[in-house]
Amino acid sequence: MQRRLYRARRTDNNELVYGSPIFQDDYVLIRFWNGEESIFEEHLVDPDSLSEHTGIKDKNGVPVFENDFIKLNDDVKELFNLRDGFVTYLGGCFIIAGNKDNFLCSLHALSDMNWVLRGEVINNKER
Repeated sequence: MQRRLYRARRTDNNELVYGSPIFQDDYVLIRFWNGEESIFEEHLVDPDSLSEHTGIKDKNGVPVFENDFIKLNDDVKELFNLRDGFVTYLGGCFIIAGNKDNFLCSLHALSDMNWVLRGEVINNKER
């Protein structure tokens, strides 16, 4: 069984937490294992900030989540006529939104190329 990892912002201090979401009627918690104290912890999180891990990392080893902004290498952009953009889930795969060819902008198709995660964007209201 594949374990999915999620990330969200805590409502009390805006800190990012990683774990499994627990959906209640009017709120969302993230549950994670605190190995230092050998206990499960739960934190109330902003549901708009909840993002799923894509299963891949950028060339620097940074895990990539939904809503992250991807900065592509200029050579890759020119070769495939792609643009930088936000990660979103569409048609069964994670893509870089705003590109015409969803297959070419699939993160898994680009994972062997020289692309970089630029910043962390969660709950970006300006998009």
